[in-house]
Amino acid sequence: MGDVDHFVFHQPSESVLLGVFDELGVDRNKGLLTHHLYANTVSTTVSLTMNELLKQGAVRSGDKLVLGTAAVGFSMVSLAGIWEA
Repeated sequence: MGDVDHFVFHQPSESVLLGVFDELGVDRNKGLLTHHLYANTVSTTVSLTMNELLKQGAVRSGDKLVLGTAAVGFSMVSLAGIWEA
C-alpha cells in the first residue's frame, strides 16, 4: 500500500472515503477528493477523479495507481496498474 502513488475510488461522500483510507492505513494525501465538486456521480466518479488528477498534472509516468468502485450491496471492483505516458 505504501508503494501506491494514487488511490482513485468511488466517492459516495468525503467522510466515507476518508474512513476507507484510514481503515486501509492509506495516506489521505494519496487520494483526491472530488465529492465536493461533483457529489456522488455513481459509475462516473472514478473517471471524473482520474480526469482531475490528469488536469492537475499529478500523475506521472511510472506512478502506481489503485482504482476502485463500489456497487449496490457489498461488491467492489478494483484495478491496480502503472501509468505509462
